[in-house]
Amino acid sequence: MTVPKPQFEPYSPPDALTRRLNRSGAVDGVIARHARELHAMLRRRLLISVAVGVGFFGILPVGSYIAALDPSVPTAARWALLSQAVVAAILATVGMIIWKRPPFRLRHLRALELLIYGVIVAYLLISNGLFVELYDIMKPPIAPVQHPLLSIGSTRLDAVTLRWMIVVVGYGALVPNTWRRGTTIVLIIVGIHLAELVVQALMHRVTAHELFSLMLYPVVWMTVGTVVALFGSYRVSLLERRVQEAERLGQYRLKQFLGAGGMGDVYLAEHVLLKQPFAVKLLRPERILDERVLKRFEAEVQAMARLEHWNTVEIYDYGHAADGSFYYVMEYLPGLTLQQIVSYDGPLPGSRSIRMLLQVCNALNEAHSMGLTHRDIKPGNILVCERAGIYDVAKLLDFGLVKSVEGGNDGLTIEGTVSGTPAFMSPEQAAGSPTIDVRSDIYSLGALGYFLLTARPPFSGRTATETMAAHIYETPVAVSALRPDVDPRLEAIVMQCLAKKPADRFQTAESVAEALKLCPESGLWTQADAIAWWKAHEADITPAAIA
Repeated sequence: MTVPKPQFEPYSPPDALTRRLNRSGAVDGVIARHARELHAMLRRRLLISVAVGVGFFGILPVGSYIAALDPSVPTAARWALLSQAVVAAILATVGMIIWKRPPFRLRHLRALELLIYGVIVAYLLISNGLFVELYDIMKPPIAPVQHPLLSIGSTRLDAVTLRWMIVVVGYGALVPNTWRRGTTIVLIIVGIHLAELVVQALMHRVTAHELFSLMLYPVVWMTVGTVVALFGSYRVSLLERRVQEAERLGQYRLKQFLGAGGMGDVYLAEHVLLKQPFAVKLLRPERILDERVLKRFEAEVQAMARLEHWNTVEIYDYGHAADGSFYYVMEYLPGLTLQQIVSYDGPLPGSRSIRMLLQVCNALNEAHSMGLTHRDIKPGNILVCERAGIYDVAKLLDFGLVKSVEGGNDGLTIEGTVSGTPAFMSPEQAAGSPTIDVRSDIYSLGALGYFLLTARPPFSGRTATETMAAHIYETPVAVSALRPDVDPRLEAIVMQCLAKKPADRFQTAESVAEALKLCPESGLWTQADAIAWWKAHEADITPAAIA
C-alpha cells in the first residue's frame, strides 16, 4: 500500500507590512515603563490643549456667531468666524481620537500634537492677512510714528502678538518635551509670527525707523514667551533625566527597552564609568512569586558566568535592584535571531545550516561538560551577529533559564512540571520526566536543524498540548519531503537527533558536530557568503533584541 505524501504549503516571504511590523520591535505590545508614563502624560496634556482650543475658537465666539447673521456685518468678519469654527471642529475631532482611540505609538501621538498646534498656528498666520482694514496700530514705544498697516479687524498689534505668545507659552507649559525638541518648535512658532510682521511692514513700505518701532514690542513679548516656554520644556527634560537616574542598577544605567521575555524585560544599558553598552535582563519580583525560583535563577546565572566559549553569550555581572528585582548583565549583541533570519529569508542553505548547528554544538559541548543542560534550545535563543569582523557568529542565549508564559501556541514556554518551548522540546520534556539529561538538548538541536532546513518546526499548527503529544508519539515528516534538495547525510543527522528514545540519538553534542563536519556541504558557507548576505539585508532588517 502506498501512502501518499502529505502536501505542504511552500514557504512565502512576509509582505512589506509584516516586515515593517517585525522591524518595529521585539514585542509590539510592550513599552518601557518610562515610555508609558510619557505617553500617558502627553495624551493628558494634548486633551487639555484641545479643550482650551475648542473653548477659545468654538465656545467663546458663540455670541459673535449670532451677531454675524446681521446682513450689515462685513463679509470678512463672517469668513473670520467661519475659520474659527473650522479650527474648533478640527481640534474637537483630534481630541475625540486622542480620547477614544489614542495611538499606541508615541511617535503617532507626537504627530497629533504637531497637528493640533499646527492648525492653531496656521489660523493665526492666515487670519492676520485675510480679514484686514487700514488702521493705525502703532503705539509710540520710542517716538510718535503714524503709519497705516494691515490690522485684523480693529485689533491692535500688541493684542495680535499676545495671541501668539499664549500659543508659545501654552505649548511649553502643556506639552512634555526634551529641551532640544521644545526649543526647535517654539523658535519655529516665534519665527513665523515675527517674519509675518516684517513681511506685512515691508509690503507697506515702512521706513527703517518705523520698522524698529513696530517690531520692538512683538520682539520683547515673544522673547518673554519663549523664555517661559523653554523653562517648561527644561523642567520636563530634567524630570526625564531624573527618572533615568532612578532607573540605575548598580553601575548600569538603563537607556533603551529592547524586548520582553516571559519572566523579565531586556534593556540596553550603559556602564556608568566604562561608558560601554551592555544588555541587562531585569526579572521583576512580581513575576517571580516563589523565592526558590529566584534562588535557582541566581545559581544558574553563576553557572552561566563560568561559560567561556565564543558561541555562548557572556555574562558579566548580576545583582538585586532596590525594589527587589533580580538582574544580570550580558554582552550586548546587535544582530538577528535564527527565528528572524528564517522568517525573513526562508529556509537556510544546507551549508549555512551546518555552520549554525556546529556553533551551537560547540556552545553545548562546553556547557554539558560542566553539568549544565540548556532545556530551551530554539531559534529565538540563538542570536546571529558580527563579532570582531567575523560574520554569522552564533550566540546561544538564556542558558538554563526557564521562561514562563501561559498560552497555547508554538512560541510559548511553559513552566511547572514541564519546562521548555513546546515546538522544540524533547519527548521526555513533554512527558514531564524528572530525569532529563544532555540528550534532551540533542533532540532540541535536531528540531532546530529541522527548522533551519524547512522554515518550520517538526510539529506545527497545533496547540501546545497537541504539539507536546506529537513529540512523544508521532514521527515528524522527513526533511526531504519538505525540501527535496537537502543532502541525505544532513537529513539523517537531523532525524537521528529527533529519535524518540534518548539512547537512539547522538549521545553528545561533540558527536553531532563530528557528524556534521563529514557532510559534503560542511565548510561551503564562507565568510564571503556571510558578508554578502548581511550587506544585502542591512537595509531591510533592524537589530534584534536579546529577550
